[in-house]
Amino acid sequence: MSFKPWTDESLAPMRLVGDPPADAAVAALYEEAGGGGAGLKKLNDFLFGLTFEGEFTHASLPGPVHDFAVRSADPPAWADPARVEAGQKFFYDNGLGATVLLVCASLPECYVMQNGIHVLGLTRYLKDRPGLRILETSQMVRDAMLPGGLAPGAKGILAVQKVRLLHAAVRHLILTTAAGDGHDMGKVYGEARWNPEWGHPICQEDMAYTLQTFAYVVLRGLKTMDAAFTPAEADAFLHCWNVVGHVLGVDRSLLPEPEPGDGGPSRFTRAEMLYEAIHARQAGRTDDGVAITRALVEFVEKLLGNRVPRELPLKHLRGTDLARLPRLVMRDILGPETMKLLGVELSSKVGLAGLIEELGLLALRFVYDVLQRLSGGTFLGRASESLHIVLTEELSKLPPGYKQTFLPESLRRAGPGAPPDPVDA
Repeated sequence: MSFKPWTDESLAPMRLVGDPPADAAVAALYEEAGGGGAGLKKLNDFLFGLTFEGEFTHASLPGPVHDFAVRSADPPAWADPARVEAGQKFFYDNGLGATVLLVCASLPECYVMQNGIHVLGLTRYLKDRPGLRILETSQMVRDAMLPGGLAPGAKGILAVQKVRLLHAAVRHLILTTAAGDGHDMGKVYGEARWNPEWGHPICQEDMAYTLQTFAYVVLRGLKTMDAAFTPAEADAFLHCWNVVGHVLGVDRSLLPEPEPGDGGPSRFTRAEMLYEAIHARQAGRTDDGVAITRALVEFVEKLLGNRVPRELPLKHLRGTDLARLPRLVMRDILGPETMKLLGVELSSKVGLAGLIEELGLLALRFVYDVLQRLSGGTFLGRASESLHIVLTEELSKLPPGYKQTFLPESLRRAGPGAPPDPVDA
């Protein structure tokens, strides 16, 4: 089979497709309860449980959904365990950069999807509780990238399956409650009325694009930040995310994973081509995208300004200065066009006040440039690693009273007062 680049003709049909196996399992759960109001209540309870329960296991799943989860829990036959292990190691070796890029690049890049954003905009969930979005997303990423996390039945596989079932439940509620009475979360989705011109809710194209914000966009961001990595490391990292995509229900044709003997380009080049093809089709400015991005940025600014301890080499920075770091990173990683689509400005001051602010940004840029080049056993390298641990712990504890959040040993501080495993979030 020869490699074929992604085009409008190949991507357009993918806007009309969800995840048929997972959708069928959720539909069976709806019918098992008798459909109608009882079925919607069953789905709402299921969605609520997935969202707010702590540890996800197959044993806790009801009938038809349980059977589907068991059948779909294995990595694909083409997964290369050695390459997956190398990709997971690469992620944790670049922990600070990957964590920063998750918040300042991966999530914002999702919010420029002018059709896909409407699923997120149907509820005020992301606008009112952006910390919850960071918590849930970072948890799935950490679990999938844990050593051994993508082995059959491992924590990463379960985390990805949970997201897959969440997607299927949301699709069903969006498309079903619009025609009848809703319950709680389902009522919120249904009352918004889905516009068919947006495509299918959480469609294959949007899932493929989102996957590349965690894969290709992170590599692109690390490259922009002058982080050193080899083609083999990038290849292994992308292979990890292709395995995740399979478990998530992304169609094989939308994974930048070479087929045997197709003679095509590298995984990195394929990922770049796929990302650019979908971005060109779907990127645009929307009220929902701007509002959700604003909530995300303000949340992270508050976190950095008030909650993150002053660890070296940042302890001499004022909280108000450190809080401006996310916009600075976003400007460098996303570029001016995407910043405009998201409605994010680095500085709104003019005249002398604007000049003073720009001088302050130059000082902050020096710290930023130092941080992004740190590695290994140097003094500053250990300080950077410490900052990553602090930031990850703080993110894992948001919002208070929500649920249990797992942190690997490498991302927990040792000594008295260190949080237990799992962290109470």
